[in-house]
Amino acid sequence: MVAGRALFALLVFVGCRSSADPVADPPLPYSVLVTGGAFIVPGPADPDVPPLARTYRPATDRTEAFEIAEVVRELRDGNVFVRIAEDPTVRFQRYDLAHQRTAVMPGQDGLQALLRKARRDGHDLLLVLEELKDDGVIRRGINGQWPITASVWLLIGLGMVIPDHTFESQAALHMSLRDVQTGAIVYNKVLSGGVIDLSLIGRSDFLGLLISVIVPPFWVDDDDAKLEARIRELTSAQMLESMSAQLKSLDVRSAVDRASPAVLEVTQNGNSLAIHVSVVESLSLVRMRGDGTPMRGVDVDAFEQRLMSSVRQDDDRLVYDAEFVPSWPIMTLQLLVQTVSGRVASATMPLSR
Repeated sequence: MVAGRALFALLVFVGCRSSADPVADPPLPYSVLVTGGAFIVPGPADPDVPPLARTYRPATDRTEAFEIAEVVRELRDGNVFVRIAEDPTVRFQRYDLAHQRTAVMPGQDGLQALLRKARRDGHDLLLVLEELKDDGVIRRGINGQWPITASVWLLIGLGMVIPDHTFESQAALHMSLRDVQTGAIVYNKVLSGGVIDLSLIGRSDFLGLLISVIVPPFWVDDDDAKLEARIRELTSAQMLESMSAQLKSLDVRSAVDRASPAVLEVTQNGNSLAIHVSVVESLSLVRMRGDGTPMRGVDVDAFEQRLMSSVRQDDDRLVYDAEFVPSWPIMTLQLLVQTVSGRVASATMPLSR
């Protein structure tokens, strides 16, 4: 009975988590191209640097903590944006992009070319990973889970699975979202390596596990090489998860909206799409893409004319409304508008068939 209660406590400890599922929330209405990279700075260190003095140990310069493909996969799994694509640019060119943290200047040919390509491919935003500043790992020591470890160790001998030691990586990843029209930064964030709780299994070797048979697991020493490798793995995973959560936050939507010259909305009613545009100054141009492909034809031209002629004043803004029925089934619609002063806004909305 006592062992059963201890096992129940263990299951409660590892199983309690929020029922909220951010993946179920609708994606943000943007098509995003991911570029740059989590290039580790500084580069290779002296091999004699002691364990945990750095989180990462890059073998060469321009080593990435994780690949762009992993970022794209995490954002897709997290249902963060309507459309996400990986920049196919070669590594050394992405490395240069990762170090351009200011507004786009005329001489920045690489970024200018990428922005042009992103616009041609129908993207609204550019997500740039701006290198990963490496740093050491802080040992926070035995955490508040040690009583559970002790109980489970005494009763059923499984104390080694309770994460009773805490560590903190000081590595930090810089990222920014840029408008593909101007290259202006609309949102930026620094993601830390974060706090990591480890059990004896995650921080010690086979000898440590044997010692834990007679010594409480939280008193068993770490195997520094295994510990560093495990923290490095978990730090990368936590950064990816944190990136996904941050980019799907209300802060990002608000930041992009503030930088945009127009509010764009699409409401679907069967096959019909109600297009709504709210803007401070008059529109001079309207364009659409279906599934990333420019939409052309008499019906598209007629819709654009209807939208442009529907303008009405609403307080201090101009409002445009018109309906559009696509002539073929599409999964995503990008709406792009330009104002008379040349400012451009775009968004990509998911559609149901």
